[in-house]
Amino acid sequence: MARLQKSRKSAGTLLEEDLRREIFTKRLSDGQAITPELELARRYRISRNTVRKTIDKLVASGLLYRQQGSGTFVAQGASGSGTARPVYQEYNARQVVFLSLETVLSETSFRSEATFDPIFRGLNKVLQPLGYNLLLAHVGLDWTPPPCLVQKDVSGVIFHGRIDVGFWQQHIRPFPNVGLQYVNPDLNCSWVKIDNFSRSYQALKYLHELGHERIGFVSNESEMPIPQERYAGYLQGLKMLGLPFDPAWAINWQRPMHQGVLPIEEIMPDYRPYLEKAFAGKQFPSALICLDNWRASCTIEALLAMGFKVPEDVSLIGGQNVPDWPGGFAVRRPELEFTRFCDRLEDICAVAAKQLVELFAGQPDCIGNTIMLRPELIIGKSTCPCQVR
Repeated sequence: MARLQKSRKSAGTLLEEDLRREIFTKRLSDGQAITPELELARRYRISRNTVRKTIDKLVASGLLYRQQGSGTFVAQGASGSGTARPVYQEYNARQVVFLSLETVLSETSFRSEATFDPIFRGLNKVLQPLGYNLLLAHVGLDWTPPPCLVQKDVSGVIFHGRIDVGFWQQHIRPFPNVGLQYVNPDLNCSWVKIDNFSRSYQALKYLHELGHERIGFVSNESEMPIPQERYAGYLQGLKMLGLPFDPAWAINWQRPMHQGVLPIEEIMPDYRPYLEKAFAGKQFPSALICLDNWRASCTIEALLAMGFKVPEDVSLIGGQNVPDWPGGFAVRRPELEFTRFCDRLEDICAVAAKQLVELFAGQPDCIGNTIMLRPELIIGKSTCPCQVR
């Protein structure tokens, strides 16, 4: 499936997107002054009047405020949920809130560049040209709704994560809404997600075409829905392709949570204790499908420490949210570009925004739809024809 074509944007639009991104990711903190108007005009090669109009829009959205004689500052609470200051009445019917749920992403993970940027770009490229103001909020495990939902200051909701049914019924159901990735069959709403079966099947088929038959699966989040779907796809794909299965090749475990939340792994963990059983005998897997590039990077380090070469002894497939971030290379091996999947997070968000706009237009056929996008396989240097028998 071809990627959604990117539209050309004016410098004023780029300035607005950049300022929103800086605020929502907390790179600009509450009360912090933004770059002066003259400097922004020079940097973006636009008139000062265009800069003022852009800032006026963000002031009206409640993200910035002006202080005469001092400059323009980030509104109190704006970097937390994007909804702290009251908004002007004309914006109330044209606001969309994106909810990131802590059931799958910590706030730190949500606001990281690799996750936040494709979400922001995908939503904004659809909503902004239509005049919708985008808000972003993170909902913790206490299920406290952001002020915009309590005050009903939005016209629609897009949410990402495993949703509490009671929270959805009380705070999201009253609005047109679309869920991302984590389909709950108890909820009658629309969903957009990556096709995880297709992802696993494509990986197996590509490796099989390279001559691999002993293919393993690596995930350290065995209790999470998306890894579970990919593992189920791996098992089903093996059967469809007539490939053998050995339980030792299913390198599948759950890493620890902290107070119910999956933290970012800032230090690379040692995967050797999990890989040793699979590689103890002569019939070790000649290829591994990893959950993403981070797990593939951890796997490489463990394999090298165990005396195996990548890809000569073991081919690896990883994955990432966007095709070119951060280049698809191993964390400690910048010379090694992964064969990997692009999981198309930006496209998923853009399709969800389009679904929501159709719901605004009263399209009843959109309710209850589940749209799945096919992941894109990008060939790198971590796979090669099978060289072990």
